[in-house]
Amino acid sequence: MNQFQVALSVHIVAVAVWVGGMIVLAAILPAIRGAIDDEAFRSDVIVAVANRFQVVAWTGFAAAVVTGVWLLLTIGPIGGVFARRLGEKLVMVAISAIAAGVHAFWLSPHIRKLTDSDPHRAQSLRKWTGALGVIALVAAIAAVFAAVRMATS
Repeated sequence: MNQFQVALSVHIVAVAVWVGGMIVLAAILPAIRGAIDDEAFRSDVIVAVANRFQVVAWTGFAAAVVTGVWLLLTIGPIGGVFARRLGEKLVMVAISAIAAGVHAFWLSPHIRKLTDSDPHRAQSLRKWTGALGVIALVAAIAAVFAAVRMATS
């Protein structure tokens, strides 16, 4: 296996962790919400799951970025359709990362702080966490589609 194949393999696995993790989390959270009646316990479970997910997902994201740069350095100069599709992919990756980052590192902690002091405000902000999660996931899937188009151009 050469350097390019190693980088591409790690890149694919890292992207699978990032995108697949979001898909799995989107499937698990409604099940947790439906299975646990006690609001405080449900919240603790969701926070624990989300915290573990963040460690795995952001590690996958970082590995995807590092290997993506490595791949670009390996293939040399780019242009034309490939460069345009790479740009499309990078825009979708940026949207996914920004939405997920705002969700994980700003909004969710902010909501947790408000839960005791201003539960009404915390509840009204929760809808934004779902919206940001959907944006992050849709953009990540769009990035995968852009990558496939890029690879086949």
